Amino acid sequence: MFGIFVYDVIFFAIPVLAIAFLGISIYRYLHAKKANKVTPNTFSASEIKGRKILLIISVITAGLLAAIVIGFIALLFMAIAFM
Repeated sequence: MFGIFVYDVIFFAIPVLAIAFLGISIYRYLHAKKANKVTPNTFSASEIKGRKILLIISVITAGLLAAIVIGFIALLFMAIAFM
């Protein structure tokens, strides 16, 4: 029973957390950029740079996750086709 829970966490919770991290990173970066356009110097340049780095990391993580998922789907289709 516990082993099934571990696999559920691996295959469902990790992608959900990666997508949530991507969404939060996009929101934080765009909010900082917009706030600096409306009121200059609301966020420092170093803070915007840090948010941009987190956004890049989250995009890479989501891209790798999407590539892995697409690869597994392709492998499953091939396995089914050759049965």
